Amino acid sequence: MSQREDTLLRRMETGDEGALAELVDRWYPRIYAYALRTTGREQDAQDVTQETFLAVLRHRKTFFRCNFQSWLFTIAHHKCIDLFRLQGRLTALPEELNRLSDPDPSGQVLDRAALEQALDRLPPLQREAAVLHYFHGFTPKEIAAMTDHPLSTVRWRLAAARRAMAETLKEDGYG
Repeated sequence: MSQREDTLLRRMETGDEGALAELVDRWYPRIYAYALRTTGREQDAQDVTQETFLAVLRHRKTFFRCNFQSWLFTIAHHKCIDLFRLQGRLTALPEELNRLSDPDPSGQVLDRAALEQALDRLPPLQREAAVLHYFHGFTPKEIAAMTDHPLSTVRWRLAAARRAMAETLKEDGYG
C-alpha cells in the first residue's frame, strides 16, 4: 500500500471527512471502470462503486495494512457478486465449456467496440476474471485471493473467457 492510502485511512479513522473524498477522487475512476465492465450496466456500476466506498468507510478499521488496491478491488468484487445474486444473473457455467481447447490467437488488431461486445456476452464470473486480468493487470493468483476462489478456478474462467471471446470475435469477422 502506498503511504498516501495509509495516511488517508488513518485520517478517516480520526473522523476527517476530507480523507474519504480524496480516496474516492483517487480510486473512483478505476473502481467504476471495473464495475461497468463487470456488470455491463451504467446504473449497476454506479451502485457497485458507491457501495464499495461505503464499505471502505465502514470497514476502514479492519484493513490489515497490506495491498490497498487488492483490498479495494476485493470489496468491489463482492459488491458485484451481491448485485448479480440480487438480480438472479449469477448462474452456473455449462460443464461442456470445461472440455473446450484454447483457440489459436490470430494476432489481429480489434477495435474497442468489438472487444467490449465480446466481453459483454460472457457470463458474469468469466467477465469479472477477464476484466481484472486484462484491463486491470491482476495476475490469476491475485484474482484468486481477491475473489476467494481457487487459483485453478480463476485460470479456468480466464481460459473459458478467452475461448468464448475468440469464438464471438470469429463470428463477428475478426478471426
